[in-house]
Amino acid sequence: MSDTDAGRLAALLPRVLDAVAAAGTAILEVYATAHEVEYKADDSPLTRADRAAHEILAARERIRHGDLAPAAGGQIERRGFPRGTPIAEWKRSVGLVSPELHSTYAATACTALEIVVSGLHSSIGLDESPTAAERLLARRWLTCLGLRGLGQRRARELSYGQLRRALVARALVADRRLLLLDEPFDGLDAPARGVVAAQLAAAVRRGAQVVLATHHPEDVPPYVTKRLALPVRRARAAR
Repeated sequence: MSDTDAGRLAALLPRVLDAVAAAGTAILEVYATAHEVEYKADDSPLTRADRAAHEILAARERIRHGDLAPAAGGQIERRGFPRGTPIAEWKRSVGLVSPELHSTYAATACTALEIVVSGLHSSIGLDESPTAAERLLARRWLTCLGLRGLGQRRARELSYGQLRRALVARALVADRRLLLLDEPFDGLDAPARGVVAAQLAAAVRRGAQVVLATHHPEDVPPYVTKRLALPVRRARAAR
């Protein structure tokens, strides 16, 4: 792949999530967004394209979630949420799991229980102690994700897979209209993958829509009905 091909692929990727959403019942549409992708000096064109794919898709999910604003001149429309609606109301209807969120929580002192409760407030961490009802609900979801008894462990005391499951519990702790999932199965062994897959499938049966980004075709659940694959040609060795 040439640098030109990599650049063309990077230019195409910002439309990926819009195409996926448009194929089903779109909940929101995003216009005129922009995202800068940083490369290392020794990155090959193939590596640059792969990094562009991941970072741009991740940025688009953050825009949809409400963590990033669109580029100058862009606007966001969310069905069922008139312009001027506080972003917190939108976030309460959206669950997010992503490597960036994972890294953010890994650097905090939050316990697994606090991570799950924060999903009720669409916040990173908590400003106030959880109520008794919130604690009970969080414990139920930790149990559902195979984390029973780990509620008081801090994020840095959890394994990578345990923290990822805590984030899935955070995304599912409230009724969601939309789940934004960026590599949700990363770091999970086979039993944990089965647990997470079952809980996500149950959320879909309750009416949630899913937008999933993954490098691994085997991670695409059977309930996904619309797919957009971006094949990347292998770079040829220089002669």
